[in-house]
Amino acid sequence: MNALSFPLLAKELTEIAARRRTYIVRVVYALLLYGSFAAFLHPKLNYAGATVLGAMGMGRDLFYSLIVFQMFGIYLFLPAFTAGLITQEKERDSLVLLFLTELKPWQILLQKYASGLLSIFSFLLIGLPLAAFCYAYGGIPTAALFHGTVVLILSCLQVAALALLCSTRARTTVGAFLGTYIVAAVLVGIVNLSGVAMDHWFQRPDSGSFINLFVKIFPLLLFNEDITIEQTLLHSIAPLVLTFVFLLLARFYLVRRAFAPARNRLLAVFRWLDAAMQRGNRFFGNVTFRTHDRALPEDDPIAWREMSRTTLGRPHYLVRLLLVLEIVVCALSLWAISDRVSSRDKGFLSLLAASLGTLSVLSLSAFAANAFVSERINQTLEVLLTTPLVARDIVRQKARMLTRFMWVLAIPLATVFGIETWSKSESTAWNGSRQAYINIPAYVTWAALSLVVYLPLVLWLSLWIGLKMRTRFRAILTALGVIVAWCAVSIVIGVTSGMGSDRVQRLWLLLSPISIPMLNEFSEMREIFPKFTTIGPACSFLVYALLAFVFRHLCLRGAERELRR
Repeated sequence: MNALSFPLLAKELTEIAARRRTYIVRVVYALLLYGSFAAFLHPKLNYAGATVLGAMGMGRDLFYSLIVFQMFGIYLFLPAFTAGLITQEKERDSLVLLFLTELKPWQILLQKYASGLLSIFSFLLIGLPLAAFCYAYGGIPTAALFHGTVVLILSCLQVAALALLCSTRARTTVGAFLGTYIVAAVLVGIVNLSGVAMDHWFQRPDSGSFINLFVKIFPLLLFNEDITIEQTLLHSIAPLVLTFVFLLLARFYLVRRAFAPARNRLLAVFRWLDAAMQRGNRFFGNVTFRTHDRALPEDDPIAWREMSRTTLGRPHYLVRLLLVLEIVVCALSLWAISDRVSSRDKGFLSLLAASLGTLSVLSLSAFAANAFVSERINQTLEVLLTTPLVARDIVRQKARMLTRFMWVLAIPLATVFGIETWSKSESTAWNGSRQAYINIPAYVTWAALSLVVYLPLVLWLSLWIGLKMRTRFRAILTALGVIVAWCAVSIVIGVTSGMGSDRVQRLWLLLSPISIPMLNEFSEMREIFPKFTTIGPACSFLVYALLAFVFRHLCLRGAERELRR
C-alpha cells in the first residue's frame, strides 16, 4: 500500500458526500449562522445610523460575534458528527474488517479523525462570506483576525479528539454522543472549581488569576478580544497538548475496547452506589423503601422488561442517580449563594440552571430517540411485536420508563429553581437595581411550567422521530437538529423580520421554547412583555402543552405503521 494513500479517509468522505443529510445539515447550519448574524447586525446598523460612515469601524464587534456563533456551532454539531466514527463500525461489526487490512491502528484513528475534521471545516467555510463582510466595515486588527481563526481551529481539533476518544471507549453511538458532552462539562467544571479553590486557598488579591491560568487549556474559554499574535501562539500550546492527550487515549482504547464484551458501566456504578449506601444505611436503622405492587410480565410485559433489563428503568437505580445529582446540585447551589461569592457572580445559579437544562434535554432526547432504534439494531423489535399487545401499548409502556427518567432529570432543576427563588426573595442585592421588578410568584410559576411542559414535549418529539429512523446516528442527529432549530429559528426570525414592529418580535419570541425560561431567569419578562407579562407566557406554555399532546398522539396513532414497516 502506498504510504501516502488514505483509503479509509477516501471511503469516509465518499460516504459523507453521498448522504443526503449532510447537505440538509449544512443548509440548516447556514440558515442558523446567517440568521443569528443578521439578528446581531440589525440593531448595530440602527444604532450606527443611516450613513455609511456611521457604520465604519464596527467590523471588530461583528467579527467577534461571528466567532462566537461559529464556536457555538462547533460545540453543538461537531460531537454529533464525530461521536459515531468508531462506534458505528462496532455496531455494524465492521471494525474487525479494518483490523484485517494493512492499516495500522494509528492510521485508522487518524484517518477517521481527519474525516470528522474535514466535515466540520466545511461548515466553517460557510462563514467566510460573513467574515469578508465584517472586514469590509473595518476596525479588525490583524491580531484579532489571527486569534479568531486559531481559536476556531483549536476548538475543532479538541472537540473532535474528545468525541473520537469517547467513540473508541463507548460501545454505542448514544453512549459516545452523551459521553462527549458529559466529559466536556465535567472537565470545564473541574478546571473552574480548581481555579476558584486555588484563589481561595492562596488568598490572591487579584481574584481569578488561577482561573485564568487553568482555563487556557480550553479554546472556548481562551477567546479574548485583546490579545497579540505572540500571546495567541503561546496560549495555543495547552489546548494542543490536551488534544494530543485525547488522541493518545483514543489510540489506547481503540484496540482494547474494539472487541470488549457489552458491559453496562452505568450499572456497575449503580451497584457500587448500592453497596456504599447500604453500608451507610446501617447507621440509620436499615431503612428501606420497597414497593410490593410489582407488575407481572402478563400485566405489562414491556414495562416489566424495561424495569428489569435496563439500568435507567429500575426504580432503585433511578433513586441512586437522583441522589447523586441532588448532592452535586445542592453543593454547587449553596456555594453560589454563600457570602464568599461576590455579588457580580451570583448569576452562577442561572448558569447552573441553563447547563442542567441543556444536559437534561440532550440526555432525554438521545434516550427517547434511541428507544426503538436500539430494538431494531439488536433485532429484538420482532420479538416485542409477537406479544399480544397492540403497537400503541408497546410505545406507551416504553414511554413509561422514559417518563421516570425525565422526572429524575427535572428534580435537580427544580432544586436549583427553589434555591434561586429563596435567594432572590432574601437578598436585596440580587440583580442590582432590578430587585424591585422581580415577581417571585411569577418566577416560580414559569419555572415550574418550564419543567412540566417542555420536558414532556422533548420526550414525545424525540420518541416520534426515533420511530421513523433506522440508525442511532440519524435518530440522534435529527432529534438534536430539530430541537436546536426550533429554539433558534424563531428568535432569529423575530429579531430580523420585526423591523420596527415590537409586536411581531414578541410574537416570534413566544414561538421559541427557550425564550420564556431565559427571560424568566434573568428577570426581563416585564421589559419584553410590559403589557402581557402574564398572558403572553401563559399562551406560549398552552401552545407547547398542546404540541406535546399532538406528538404523543402521533406516536400512539402511527405506532402500528412505524414499528411493522
